[in-house]
Amino acid sequence: MAQYDVILFGATGFTGSLTLNYLLAKEGVKFAVCGRSQAKLDKCLEGASKKPDVFVLDVLTSSQDEIKEVVKKTKCVCTTVGPFVLYGEPLVQACAELGVDYVDTSGESTFFRGMIEKYDAVARESGARIVIHCGQDCVPWDLTVWKLWKLLGSELTGVKILCELKANASGGTLTTALHNMQAKAPKSKLGYDPLYLVNGQKSECSTEVKLPKGSQFYEEAGQKGGPWIMGPVMANAVRRTNALLNMVP
Repeated sequence: MAQYDVILFGATGFTGSLTLNYLLAKEGVKFAVCGRSQAKLDKCLEGASKKPDVFVLDVLTSSQDEIKEVVKKTKCVCTTVGPFVLYGEPLVQACAELGVDYVDTSGESTFFRGMIEKYDAVARESGARIVIHCGQDCVPWDLTVWKLWKLLGSELTGVKILCELKANASGGTLTTALHNMQAKAPKSKLGYDPLYLVNGQKSECSTEVKLPKGSQFYEEAGQKGGPWIMGPVMANAVRRTNALLNMVP
């Protein structure tokens, strides 16, 4: 039986520290933290109201067996460590094979598609739930569309989402952006977008996405707006959910 509800990877980073503070404030959640540096983990836990267990593990240099030894101790892995194309797959693989749930804050759709293609069948077999693109950008879009679909069903023909936000890029986000600009996206062997892979087949539910190409006036908001760099990523989260639930496009 798992010792923990959650093991958090990346607690010493910006997004990870926010996640850590949330977990520290939650009652009844038994969690541990995992990272590459004992000293940094100890420092981020200074003054904490409770002291979670600490595991030291470098995902890049550790063997898959070593990673599994940590992963099998929990019901769910939560990771904020990017670039996920570098640090994410060993955790996704371990979770998919062990039947452990996985959630991350990735905004990397290339990684998202790759993990679906490689591990969807494995996760279905083990019962693991692999939830990628679960950060601040994607969740509001995804839940809004899902909630409207639950409310309106087949009457729902489209959703327009406008967001007002103040945002800065953390060091991890900038590192990820730089890596993505330099890396080449691998081609899928499926012959179609892996976002639509469901139970080994292409979902019949495809989602048309129309993103703004420039500044325009939105009557609903009474002001001008324009494209957001994370728009395509947020749309991909919606595409995947729509396909999995066979929602009306």
